[in-house]
Amino acid sequence: MAVVYFAIVVPYRSYQRRRGVAVFTEPSPTKACPACLSDGLPLEATKCRYCATELAVADSGGLAEPA
Repeated sequence: MAVVYFAIVVPYRSYQRRRGVAVFTEPSPTKACPACLSDGLPLEATKCRYCATELAVADSGGLAEPA
């Protein structure tokens, strides 16, 4: 198991770090759409990508749980 970790995971993590991508970290916080109840929208979103409803800070329903 350690061989797989050091032969695959460690080089992959360093490669992704050079690309600027976070690997095996906690997902960023998201908010939910009050109209269609979809979650996973970025906190900076002003419009829902699924139903095109305009989102306000008060309408976001707080932070959604990471999926």
